[in-house]
Amino acid sequence: MYALLYTSHHHQPTSSIIIHTGFNKACTNINAARCVDGVFRDLVEQVINNESRVHRGKMVEYYAEKLCVTGMKFQEVDARNIFEGLHFVFVGARRFHISAKALHSALMASTDINEASSKVICESWQQEYLDAKENEAKTSKEGEEEELVPSSISTENEALAIGKLCNLDWRVGVSMSSNSCNDLKAPYVGLSIEVAEMSGEKSRHTIELSMLEFSRLHSSLRDAMKKLELS
Repeated sequence: MYALLYTSHHHQPTSSIIIHTGFNKACTNINAARCVDGVFRDLVEQVINNESRVHRGKMVEYYAEKLCVTGMKFQEVDARNIFEGLHFVFVGARRFHISAKALHSALMASTDINEASSKVICESWQQEYLDAKENEAKTSKEGEEEELVPSSISTENEALAIGKLCNLDWRVGVSMSSNSCNDLKAPYVGLSIEVAEMSGEKSRHTIELSMLEFSRLHSSLRDAMKKLELS
């Protein structure tokens, strides 16, 4: 498993998402698809410009067929796996508007995506998202004297750092009271996540979830596993 940490400019993690090992398969498929440069670049741009994750039907079938010229037999499930893996990477990158350079560093340091594939991904991220956002901002502020700061030079400290999940402990407890209730007696689940960060140092993050929040987390992780696993 991997854990993606979204960090602030103080290098303090604000939240984390755990990914299933199916992400490794997505990396393998991404590297294989890179052999067809034009098709792969177009596929990456489709993911960046489609935030709603509507990557089904004819689109998946189309790219599976186009990628078969690599000599590998790309099935629809492989193309879907690539879409889901790239979508996951861009969710964090979009949240913090990180630079292409910072994204490249994160991909190379902690994933199995190779140099050539990472280069295409980051070039597309710069052109399709960062440059597009910069142009939108310039248009909306036309006539204003205030100098626009391009999103492409956003500080690299607000970056997507990718580390490996080392350990996950959990416990169930009961909250006896709260600020608004003296006799609460509400069950909760405590999660303790140990992550090896890009620097090699290990850090531990503790989260307490209500039973409803834990149920939603479990459902989200189960959906992610199904999307990234091969059938």
